[in-house]
Amino acid sequence: MKRINLLRKPHLRLWMSLIGLATDLELCDMVNHERINSVEFIRGIKKRIILKNPRVQYLALVFLETVVKNCDKAFSEVADERVLDDLVNIIEDPQTLVNNRNKALMLIESWGGDLRMSCATRL
Repeated sequence: MKRINLLRKPHLRLWMSLIGLATDLELCDMVNHERINSVEFIRGIKKRIILKNPRVQYLALVFLETVVKNCDKAFSEVADERVLDDLVNIIEDPQTLVNNRNKALMLIESWGGDLRMSCATRL
């Protein structure tokens, strides 16, 4: 009986999101241990961010957030691959969905805050 209750929609969504997060973190671990080329990894995410499919774009933005927070090399690769420029383009594009625009803006704002904190700690 309990097993059936776990498969109801709210529980199933939570379970699926936890599986997705586990996979995302496993990929980050592979990048951190250099089993995956970080440059190619970020380029792959970037290709999905610039797609016009709003669902794919949003999922790529969420994944990018996870990657930057959990992969040591990711932040410098994001800067090298000019991903921030793509995020600005998403924000400025009038055809971009509001959710995607807000997610891109949130990423830029949080990374800016992280950089300020990093610079302040070095001084």
